Amino acid sequence: MSSSSTEQTTQPCPAVVAEVHAYIAWLEEREAVRDAYKRWTSGSSWGAALAFGAYRDALDREEEASCVYETVLREVSTGAFDAGGFDTEGPDSWLA
Repeated sequence: MSSSSTEQTTQPCPAVVAEVHAYIAWLEEREAVRDAYKRWTSGSSWGAALAFGAYRDALDREEEASCVYETVLREVSTGAFDAGGFDTEGPDSWLA
């Protein structure tokens, strides 16, 4: 019995891709906050100001990533999501 099979590729839903990428970006920035905090609290006094600055920068990036994630979730849940506004190839382009 001979049968011809055609591979059907399905594209992931852009909204789901955006949600996952935004979540991963937030997780990565959250981890960066933890790392920066550890460096700040375990470092020497001469580098404390620099380490604290790095910690504050990490907090800012984490906040931005959480806002992007929140925006994506809100837009998807309300049906207002437009994939044209998000790069579904990766989250890095969302965090300017």
